[in-house]
Amino acid sequence: MGHPTALELVASTEARAAVARRLTEERYEALYTPQRTASAAASFALLCAGLFAASLFPTVARFLAVEPAWVAVSTLLMSGAAIVSTVAARFGGVLGRPHRIAERVETAVIAGSGATLLFRSGSAASVFWLVPLTQVLLGAPDLLHARYSRFAACAPFVLAGAGFALIGKLSDAVVTTLMILALFYVWNTLARSTRTLLEVQIDKELLQRRLEIMVVEEERRRIARDLHDGLGAELTLLAWAASSSTGAGASDQRLQELSQRARASLHELRRVVSGLKAPDMRVAELGALLEDSCRELVEPVSRFRLEVAGNGTLRGNVCLQVSLVVREAVRNAVTHAAPSSVSVSLDARSELVISVENDGASLPPEAAEKSRGGLSHLRERADLLGGTLFVEPLSAGTRVSLRVPGNAAFVAP
Repeated sequence: MGHPTALELVASTEARAAVARRLTEERYEALYTPQRTASAAASFALLCAGLFAASLFPTVARFLAVEPAWVAVSTLLMSGAAIVSTVAARFGGVLGRPHRIAERVETAVIAGSGATLLFRSGSAASVFWLVPLTQVLLGAPDLLHARYSRFAACAPFVLAGAGFALIGKLSDAVVTTLMILALFYVWNTLARSTRTLLEVQIDKELLQRRLEIMVVEEERRRIARDLHDGLGAELTLLAWAASSSTGAGASDQRLQELSQRARASLHELRRVVSGLKAPDMRVAELGALLEDSCRELVEPVSRFRLEVAGNGTLRGNVCLQVSLVVREAVRNAVTHAAPSSVSVSLDARSELVISVENDGASLPPEAAEKSRGGLSHLRERADLLGGTLFVEPLSAGTRVSLRVPGNAAFVAP
């Protein structure tokens, strides 16, 4: 059975699920980041303090129909929960586990405080219905904790309705039930709209990826054809002409050198064209290819070592990019660092990790960040593979490493 193509991988259920997770997290982050600033937390705390202060006035107290002590406890809990969530987001990030836990607790605390104030007011027509309504309007776009948030926001008011029924206020219990159903309807409607927009975003992104892959594949085929039929033919003729001209006099040595260079260029061209066609390779085959292509580059170096670990099959496009990254890293080391030894490590077990290390002059840290030449090209190749490039200056020398996730590097068994 053949392995899935790049287009099939993009269209797979796993790819769709991965995009959905990322977009959901991005939406969550966009929703809560503005709420988790110090100024936002301070504003919410001041609002709670203002509500408590207003409850001390007789007119407002009669309107709220809740003792100031209950208002004080509820507003203190709500503002405290918001502050804890802000601190958690500040130190662990909005998507960090501490904030996600704190945000869930905050949802429950605010809803519980609102339901308590509603019940203490003694009437289902209380202004405290604004608490769950606000939570619905703000929380419905959050699909990351959708089920929990819906439950945590409404469950306390279900208990408030049950409390009204137990003390004989059946009309208030009925009104509370109707209000809860209305909140559920509004929440589900907003959440459904959000999910629809999310699905549209997913389809758009996956379609964009498929178009990019199709364009890249077509361009690779065109380049392979052009190189093979155009430049390849010219180099073949040049090599043949140089070889057939030897033996004609004093220029034999130069013609022989020209012939050798033309054949070396033709060999390199064929290797690139073969790479553009992207044949899959076993790890050992890629190791042999890397050793063969690096030998000519490390002639000025005393010691060269290549280590290979793993026995899977690598995707053709990965093999091409890896070989180009290794050749460029080795060439840079030999040209600029004047090392006495160069080592290449190819570890293809759980993921693909390639390292090129030399013991020559160390690369300054700022050079790795500011490079607009070879290193920037290596980073671009790493991005094409969905991997990460690391440039680490050592006490003696430099290590260039490329790390590619296993699902992007290996052919599925």
